[in-house]
Amino acid sequence: MLKAEMRESATAVLKMSYLTGAVPVEVAFSRLQAVTSSSAAADEEIRLLAQSDIRSASRARFEAPLIAVYVQASPEGKSLLLEATQTINPTFHALLKSY
Repeated sequence: MLKAEMRESATAVLKMSYLTGAVPVEVAFSRLQAVTSSSAAADEEIRLLAQSDIRSASRARFEAPLIAVYVQASPEGKSLLLEATQTINPTFHALLKSY
């Protein structure tokens, strides 16, 4: 459904996804990729909601997939990831900035 919505604004669909509750980390990566590669990354509410996915993904064993999400992100998505990791995991933030 998200892929179909990417042609238009996916913000409403993504908000609903966050408000329905916690998801497995694999789903969080997919959702985070959708956020960071779309115009939804500019939405302040989405930016706040996405921090939960970033917090889950920034754990050491998930750093490589999160870096991949960052590399593919739009400028707004990269900004979101950098802002969130700066407070959540400063060590990983420094690593992410190098990409």
